[in-house]
Amino acid sequence: MGSVKNKFGFFSQVLLGINGIIGAGIFLLPNVVAGLVGNASIWVVLICAFFAATLALCFAELAGLFSRDGGIYLYARAAFGDFVGFEVGFMRLVILTTSFAALTAGFAKVLGLSIPALSGPLAQSLIISVTLLMLAFVNIRGVDITKYFSNLTTISKLIPIAFLVIVGVFFIDPVKVMPVMPAFGDGNLASAVLVMFFAFAGFGGLTVAAADMDNPKKNIPRAILMILPIITIVYLSIQLVVTGVLGPDQLAASQVPLADAAKVFAGEFGYQLIQIGSILSLFGITVAVSFLTPRAFVGLAEDNLLPPILAKTGRYGTPVWSILIVTALATALALSGGFIYLMSLNVVARLTVYIPLCLAVLVLRKKMADQYTGFRIPFGSLVPLMGMGVCGWLVVNSPLEKILFGAGALVIGATLYFFMRWKYNDQKIGIEAIEGASE
Repeated sequence: MGSVKNKFGFFSQVLLGINGIIGAGIFLLPNVVAGLVGNASIWVVLICAFFAATLALCFAELAGLFSRDGGIYLYARAAFGDFVGFEVGFMRLVILTTSFAALTAGFAKVLGLSIPALSGPLAQSLIISVTLLMLAFVNIRGVDITKYFSNLTTISKLIPIAFLVIVGVFFIDPVKVMPVMPAFGDGNLASAVLVMFFAFAGFGGLTVAAADMDNPKKNIPRAILMILPIITIVYLSIQLVVTGVLGPDQLAASQVPLADAAKVFAGEFGYQLIQIGSILSLFGITVAVSFLTPRAFVGLAEDNLLPPILAKTGRYGTPVWSILIVTALATALALSGGFIYLMSLNVVARLTVYIPLCLAVLVLRKKMADQYTGFRIPFGSLVPLMGMGVCGWLVVNSPLEKILFGAGALVIGATLYFFMRWKYNDQKIGIEAIEGASE
């Protein structure tokens, strides 16, 4: 898919991964977490980083075995067969499509907050529609232009964050930022981890579009391992600054915590700089997700688990029909629901795909032992088992309506799976492709 020169090189993969993680979450969630656990919010960031690390390591190991599109769907199918693979792949589609819609709605909302004339319902709908159409055009046009969009927006949004951290660190009040050890039996801690995890999610996005990455079996694991420490340092620095400048109570009451913190030590200039950064951040992550989501559809379509037309590419080597379908679905969702509502549906859906991910590491170590030539998680089975344990803890502490949403999506996925098996006469298409995907 695409010529070698137009593929994402290692540096672009790192930027795409960072772009796919640093987005609305870190600009809008520090206040929510502070409202739940106060000064223990510092620990929440570290807990989420640990959780994300266990899962990112699983992604990094499995990415070294495959070079085709599909990501977590591909891993689950290779480990557990067609049905489980499809269910995981379908849930991945649900996650990516709702995230794409939510981020677009969030971008329109933040733009409306900065420019009051764009805050009305008609203007918001227009921004959403135009943004999605523009991104569809960019993605259809080719990998090269998407790569430059991703690189530009990633670098642009990191500038105001760097300003906040580098300057703000000199205005931290040690009394305000003194961290409090969280109580692990406290329901608010689980809720805070669920909220903050939105800011860390996205580290597996590179694996979905492996075919568009240069030397994916070598570079994607390296990129994932480089991305997570960067994200953790950035998030922890931001949480320390906004807590130390505003204090937990003022932080919890803020609607734009990073901008309000910057206003304390840099006046209106700092406030506006961070607001511009939040707009760039939302747009940047929307660009990244707009690129990755259609590739998730391609992985299923290549195996006749979705209509094969979704895997067909156009003159620029991009999956035109997948891009158009994703754009239509995201437009409908973004126009019917707001950012918070759409994002709140994602958490349990994410956990349902991360548990099979961890199990797949243990299965494929035996099943594909002769193909292990790259990164392997140290400490045997400990890390995958820890990842499953954390996922289980978060599921148990999730609101019932979110659990029901995840269960409903699985039922819809199962129905679609058996329909496609019937349509294609139960052909076992794609097993050979999976077994040879690492060739």
